[in-house]
Amino acid sequence: MRHDTMVRNGWRRWAASAILILGTAFAIGCGGTSSISSSPAPQPPPPSSSHSVVLNWTASASQAAGYNVYRSQTSGGPYSLVNSTPVTQTTFTDSKVQASQTYYYVTTAVDSQGVESAYSNQVTVSIPAN
Repeated sequence: MRHDTMVRNGWRRWAASAILILGTAFAIGCGGTSSISSSPAPQPPPPSSSHSVVLNWTASASQAAGYNVYRSQTSGGPYSLVNSTPVTQTTFTDSKVQASQTYYYVTTAVDSQGVESAYSNQVTVSIPAN
């Protein structure tokens, strides 16, 4: 059973979820457009002074040359591009996050001509306090 949905320009949309593990936030692709969920991990060790967000997603079913990662501190955007060039893997680490902040991420697939898909589902990540 396919869980992806056609969107504009032949790109397919995917969903993601976020969890918090050991003071580092992870977003994990779950292949579909169902709702996004987040759940905290078991009690983490004492917090570190720096945090990062590791985003993972399911590859686009269309021919993607890479992916762009966008972040906002407001749900629904506007989003700002985080990476300087399209990411060729289905993972990205954002190390420019601050403690006690909530971030909202979306990704787009980019084809070889630089045409982007619609945004993926939004993932919410809350960074713990130091």
